[in-house]
Amino acid sequence: MSYGTTDASSGRKAAEDAKKGPGPKVCPERNYGKPCKECLAVAKLYQSEDQSDTDIASSCRSRPTYYMVIYDLKDKQAGRQVYGSGIENFRTLCDLLPNEKDTDDANVDYTNYKKPYPVIIKRTGKGLKTKYTVSISRNSSKIPSNLLKKKPIDLENVLELLESEEIPLWVPSEGTNKIIVFPPPKGKSKNFKEIFYHWSTQLLGLGLEEDEEFEDDDDETFEDDDDEGFEDDEDDGDEDEDEDEDEDEDEDEDESDVPEFEDMSSIDLRKFAKKSKLGISPAKLKALKGTKLRKLVENKWRKKYDVPY
Repeated sequence: MSYGTTDASSGRKAAEDAKKGPGPKVCPERNYGKPCKECLAVAKLYQSEDQSDTDIASSCRSRPTYYMVIYDLKDKQAGRQVYGSGIENFRTLCDLLPNEKDTDDANVDYTNYKKPYPVIIKRTGKGLKTKYTVSISRNSSKIPSNLLKKKPIDLENVLELLESEEIPLWVPSEGTNKIIVFPPPKGKSKNFKEIFYHWSTQLLGLGLEEDEEFEDDDDETFEDDDDEGFEDDEDDGDEDEDEDEDEDEDEDEDESDVPEFEDMSSIDLRKFAKKSKLGISPAKLKALKGTKLRKLVENKWRKKYDVPY
């Protein structure tokens, strides 16, 4: 289950921009304390000395979205909605709240339901160039009494609420947006729910059953086709053929014979890297293709067997 964000840190925006597949995935470890294969894969990539591995890890690590109940002053008919804020906007919202320990703090409690102050979110640009400016209006507003009388929305179940479309997800439109952020429900200390997501998870290659990809065709791809036809040749007169076959096998085992990397498809290159144990992570094999993949596999192979160009 995944729900898009309405604003993002530069890292998450980069992850969004690179994403060409499924949306962000809820992190079981950060949210529920359960094992998470994405977290394990990311941790392993961070240990790599290869910069491209750490770049993938940075894109795929878990990042928080902060959900809060809001009322859009430009779309009053929508009633209560849920805003999923990225960490940058959320930090700004926290900074704009008054500091109770600072008597000189001029900030107002914009979540005060009796006299709320609209939060102004200005959105400009698209993709990696998207920018948000968050501020508080100087003029107070009102929350309709009928909304205040409704049962408070339990953000502990925010994912279920969004999945069922019981509560709409609010996304700031381009330009100036004015919203009222609801205060914490009675008896609660927080007016938000933090949910961690993994982004760009297709780069980790975890949706792919590696054993199926790399093992199904290994015999067909890497064994000599000449093996066929020799099973029933038991005549002593075929010893020369057997010797020729042995010589062919010896040649195959000689790693100094440079494989025809140029003729290999991306799938063949991945299989070859796996079979040759070149130490390339599954994530990188999955992320690269074409010339970049070929150069990586060939370089690793030549380095392993000390074969010059």
